[in-house]
Amino acid sequence: MPDSPTKIRGRHSGIDWQAIVVAVMLVAMLFPLPQPNVQSNQPWRMELLTTLMLLTAMTIGYLRDRAIFQKIFAIGSGPLFWIVGILAAFTAWGLLSSVWAMSPYSAWHHTAIWANYLLAFLYIRYLMIKGRGVTFITATFFWTALILGSLCLLEYLTSPEFAAVEGNVRLRFSKYAELLITALPVLWVVSMYARRKAVRAAVTVASVIGWLGVMLSLSRGAFIAGVFGFAVMFGAIILIGPPAFRKRTVIAAAIWVVMTVSVQFGFSFLSPIPSTADYISGSAGQGRESSLARVFIWKVGGQMARDHMFLGVGADNFGIAFNQSRASYRVNRPDDPPDERVADKTIERSHNEYLQILAELGIIGLLIFAAAFVVIGIWVVSAYRQRSVPFSPLLLGSLSGMAAFIVSSGISSFSFRLAQNGMVFFAVFAIAAVELGKTSRNRNVSVRPAGAGRSVLLFGIISAYLLFAASTFALKGLAEYYVLAANRETDTEKAISLYRKAYRSDPDYSATYLFSSARRYADKDMAAAAADIRFAVDRGFGVVLTYCVLADSYQRANDPVSAERALTEALSIFPRSPLLRVKYAIFLADAGRINESTVQFAVARNIDIKQANGWEYLLKKGSVAAFLAARNDPSIALPAELVPDAAVRHYVDELPDSAK
Repeated sequence: MPDSPTKIRGRHSGIDWQAIVVAVMLVAMLFPLPQPNVQSNQPWRMELLTTLMLLTAMTIGYLRDRAIFQKIFAIGSGPLFWIVGILAAFTAWGLLSSVWAMSPYSAWHHTAIWANYLLAFLYIRYLMIKGRGVTFITATFFWTALILGSLCLLEYLTSPEFAAVEGNVRLRFSKYAELLITALPVLWVVSMYARRKAVRAAVTVASVIGWLGVMLSLSRGAFIAGVFGFAVMFGAIILIGPPAFRKRTVIAAAIWVVMTVSVQFGFSFLSPIPSTADYISGSAGQGRESSLARVFIWKVGGQMARDHMFLGVGADNFGIAFNQSRASYRVNRPDDPPDERVADKTIERSHNEYLQILAELGIIGLLIFAAAFVVIGIWVVSAYRQRSVPFSPLLLGSLSGMAAFIVSSGISSFSFRLAQNGMVFFAVFAIAAVELGKTSRNRNVSVRPAGAGRSVLLFGIISAYLLFAASTFALKGLAEYYVLAANRETDTEKAISLYRKAYRSDPDYSATYLFSSARRYADKDMAAAAADIRFAVDRGFGVVLTYCVLADSYQRANDPVSAERALTEALSIFPRSPLLRVKYAIFLADAGRINESTVQFAVARNIDIKQANGWEYLLKKGSVAAFLAARNDPSIALPAELVPDAAVRHYVDELPDSAK
């Protein structure tokens, strides 16, 4: 391979099995495991794997070199020192937010992830300076791109029709598209470095398959950000990169452009399967509805930020605080939007990393976070001005991958919230940091420790942290195991006991109370069902259906005061829900408050007359009567047309015992 500021070579030829293992761990979420239909509020599988991976790497490194931690933390006093310090402060601010957060456990989850990112960044940088890091990281990217792209392509090829695979592709692969657009610019650069034709061909194939995986993942944001990242990379190498690479870059850019245009054109005009461009334009799928829902979530997130401007609601507490901010938003904007979007889904993330940081950690947290990237920008500009040699393609590729990730984070619900994404971003950043250090006139990147330190103490502190973090993530897995066992348990009291064990193992897992409320409800223990569902609603599961079931539970437990309180609370959050308006109107009529009931019916019909009439028939007379009435009256919505559909399934007529 040609010379570069960092040699891309390994200690030996052949397959890098360690890179394969890490790549498989990065894509482990694609492989199905038994899990409840509602998982823990915060992800834990990849977090556990990456924590164990760091613990293993750090332990092996320490056994080989007792001074490894002094070398890892030898970052000097330049830009890197400030970046690491700022990100450490951001991590600490997230931990401090547990003091005022509704869920301190969620704040700890955020803290552990960011602490892992920093450790991974420093360790990978150490490996690179030591001489093997780039080879290992690029080999990992090679296998990751190959696995993800191949699996996504296989999903298409083995499905009898696109409609059958569309939802599965979105669910499984869109969360990985962000990872790919960050790593692929580096991988494309590596393909240009390769001298051996076999290596060049293999890396090019992996890069092409990886980009194909991005396009087939149906992630609009990742595709747009990926196009931006590649355009920046190719343009930068041609303009400010080494002259010897310009021809190769033009050839690589031509391959990428032809491939991208061909895939988009082919799917749009030569295939029944829509292209990513079709989803972006809104001519395919439910792109418009998805975009409108995302905009509404941004508006509520903005309200949350305004209500908690300086401190935020606490790290990773966005989902728990969402309904409170939704109600606050509706006070001044009762008709915007005119319908109740995402009223049947629990909202966990804002679909905008920067807005979510502002909402969760306040303006203080956002300024700390932004400061790190400002320093990175200053470092890049300073290195460009002081450079003694042209920027290496590897540096430009890594910066382009970071830029793509930063753009995608503005419209993504994943970003740093998924551990695999953050790990890849900081691995790419480690490449950029080393390359930036070698671009300046002072090319000293020694890993010698900056001062004396006690290796045993450093090893003990870091190992203790990683063990504690791994334990907390593992407890989330144990909680899901308890829920699986409880769901299979026929005895209600034993099942409830297992649900409580699950919650004690993972206090973020408020769905355990949702599961137990369903058992109580089915057993007609309405007071206990109401108490359990109230707990779940207060911790993030307050959607239209759960509020309806909560009101039903209170009514059947002869507690009309609490039932009305639940309905009015729900209407403060979802004021334009025809179902809630009709349900409240029926409740008022049953209580003899006819005038108030008439007002609520009128409001419901003013929102959507078909939905209001359909829900009135369904709730009063049952699904069969509602279906027959709707067939003869176009002003009544069929049960299948009512929203949210989960509520329709809840209120549909029960089959007689003989039919069951």
